[in-house]
Amino acid sequence: MKLLLDENIPIQLRDEFSQSFDVYTVRYMGWNTLEDSDLLVAAHTANFNFLITVDKRLHRQHNLENFDFQVITLATFSNRIQNLIPFIPLIEQAIEQGFDGKHLLVTPSA
Repeated sequence: MKLLLDENIPIQLRDEFSQSFDVYTVRYMGWNTLEDSDLLVAAHTANFNFLITVDKRLHRQHNLENFDFQVITLATFSNRIQNLIPFIPLIEQAIEQGFDGKHLLVTPSA
């Protein structure tokens, strides 16, 4: 699976995923200057399977049906890496199990 971490997620989170995922960052791809609409097109063109973000508005502001990938939004108030690491097993589980639709909001475990 090919994952893209949005620019609002620390690049260090990339190293927390298991090796079964190919994880890229917006910065690594050279897309950190793109507006959201252009980023979505670039991710689609580059054949990403998932875009992971903390931007809670992205899925409402754009028609995700136009793209071949799914968006995973992390329900967090902080994008600090220590707050995002607990999401990794939840993200991996959601991807492995699959989910309907183009968007999934992942909330932290209780």
